[in-house]
Amino acid sequence: MRLTDRTIGEIRRAVKTRNIAWCSEYILFAAGFKSDLCGTKYLARALEIKLRQDVSCKQLYSAVAESCFTTPSCVERCIRHAITEMKASGNLQRINDLFGFDVLDERYVSNSHLIAALCTWIRINRDVEE
Repeated sequence: MRLTDRTIGEIRRAVKTRNIAWCSEYILFAAGFKSDLCGTKYLARALEIKLRQDVSCKQLYSAVAESCFTTPSCVERCIRHAITEMKASGNLQRINDLFGFDVLDERYVSNSHLIAALCTWIRINRDVEE
């Protein structure tokens, strides 16, 4: 299922008016990530931390692991699994629709690339005035 212009507009309005934690989860669910996966929760938390403070991926995994009482390798693995599940269910096009162009490759989507792309999109849409 593709995202429509109306849905993308709703996401942009929500990003401007809500807090960072809510925005992170909302965008992931709108992009087709499954809410019952730990990786989705870790990814939302990673986006929240990355938006608040610019840290490297290694530091990001450690910060998420510390806040969720797990290990950095578990966080990395669960995020990778959530991305794989999202791709397997055919939702990669929804993220590309959100950006307006193909930002993610069909072959391989790295954790850091996805996190950086989503953070950039949130930052741009929180700062742009309609």
